[in-house]
Amino acid sequence: PVGPAAEPIESDTADQDDRQPVPADVAKRLLRVFRVELVLSYVLIAGLGPVLPHVLERVGIEADWRAALGATWMLSRVAVFIFFERWHGWHGRIRTVLWSSVLLVVGVTGAGLGLSAWSVIVSLALLGVGMGAAYAGALYYAMHAGGDHVNEGGRHEAAIGLGYTIGPLLALLISLAF
Repeated sequence: PVGPAAEPIESDTADQDDRQPVPADVAKRLLRVFRVELVLSYVLIAGLGPVLPHVLERVGIEADWRAALGATWMLSRVAVFIFFERWHGWHGRIRTVLWSSVLLVVGVTGAGLGLSAWSVIVSLALLGVGMGAAYAGALYYAMHAGGDHVNEGGRHEAAIGLGYTIGPLLALLISLAF
């Protein structure tokens, strides 16, 4: 074809400058670290989930808005996942695990403390950014460092399920202890 239809919609080399191959040994180490972070991120959100409505009520959020504002972490998680798909400068960098882990802790702590409505919303957004990085990293390295892609995808989803199981159990044990 001739004309605009002949031009590619997206250049295959547009973002090659920020793509650096990650050595296999580094990718395998990052896969292990991101998998641990992924499980812990879902432990945190699953543990926060049962108390979040009470925190939102305490800071004055009306019942009609609690579900929407409580989902703030989901929006920021998706945004980071999309951003990481487009930008590849985070590949092979341990600092991604470090800053995302810090955001997970800061986010869940701030949301749990619930000092004000804005602090809870910002904390949930930070939690979502950390979760998005953990999710993207674990999935990326599972697909690039793992052997069998189907099994690696299954392990990725199993890690999420483990976090969703452990989180509420820990929250229950803590509530029973106090």
